[in-house]
Amino acid sequence: MKLPSGDVRQRTNNGEIVGTHNQPGSGSVAFQLGGAYTGHFFNDILGISGDVIGRINTEGAGNFRSGNSLQVDVASSYRPHGWLVPVLELNAIFQERDIEDNEAKRNSGVSSLFISPGLRITLAGRHSLFAVASFPLWQDLPGIQNKEEYRLGAGYGISFDWDEFPSIL
Repeated sequence: MKLPSGDVRQRTNNGEIVGTHNQPGSGSVAFQLGGAYTGHFFNDILGISGDVIGRINTEGAGNFRSGNSLQVDVASSYRPHGWLVPVLELNAIFQERDIEDNEAKRNSGVSSLFISPGLRITLAGRHSLFAVASFPLWQDLPGIQNKEEYRLGAGYGISFDWDEFPSIL
């Protein structure tokens, strides 16, 4: 659950209040629920994972409500050597149009499908670095919106063994 935080009264240099969708805070409550699965097969050479995340937003400041959303990700990985892991993902994002003053915002809402090749490098045991590039296969962007040509991501990860989890607490 996301609780209201951040300022919802920011103004421009001319003293005009900034649109609700551009404020640092939303003034709304959002409920998010998801599930994920990861499995390793053929002596951990092939990995399959997936997740689904749904988000329901409530109305916040300025009679504005961000569109509810659903994200679905499916990935496969191939680990022939143990430390270098190529990954291929499909990522789908569906978000309803935003609502302001009981009217759907014309330039909002999105339905997109991306293909995302990536690479993960396993470091000392549980630690890894990853990089991914996402390219749209399909986008439905109502109204005037910028189509994404690509996305880039990189990060660091650490894995925990479920059997060791109680000892961490």
